[in-house]
Amino acid sequence: MAKAFHAGADLYDEIRPEYPSFIGKLASGKRALDIGAGTGKLTLSLPHDLVFACDPSPDMVRVLQSHGISCWRGTAEDLAVASGSIDAVFCAQAWHWVDAQATCLELDRVLTPGGKAVLVWNTIDVHADPWVLRLTRIMHSGDVQRPDFKPEVHQPLVISEEHHDFWQQTLKAEQLHTLMHSRSYWLR
Repeated sequence: MAKAFHAGADLYDEIRPEYPSFIGKLASGKRALDIGAGTGKLTLSLPHDLVFACDPSPDMVRVLQSHGISCWRGTAEDLAVASGSIDAVFCAQAWHWVDAQATCLELDRVLTPGGKAVLVWNTIDVHADPWVLRLTRIMHSGDVQRPDFKPEVHQPLVISEEHHDFWQQTLKAEQLHTLMHSRSYWLR
């Protein structure tokens, strides 16, 4: 399914929601890396002095570069950065694409002592209205998590904190249709 993102990055960049600014403050330091960065929706909001990004999709990297972001084609399992060189790692809407065990080892390698990894999801509130639940089923959406959801992480990393926030994205009918077309299921 990840191969679905070989094209369509401009549409993805146009319609996918932004991230709240507090996310970048969840892990401090000078150097941040956004893995599976897509088109840079989260990357652009990170407040760190040096921000890097990687994504396996050539089309996503093309859009990342157009935003002036230092980025490369890469995967979470092989980040191609020096050991102990990154203070904060972010992974938004991409953890389900990675091999969690290999990625946790790689994050442990690249993070500075005391560095943090932040895993982020934009989750559709299927309880907001019955039509929203029906729509997510039609879309085969991966953006629905159970209330007790915990991401798979492996030693030496552990989940030490959780933050939950709620926000709204208002879309017109045609924008909602465009959003559906940016999903991996549709693109595939």
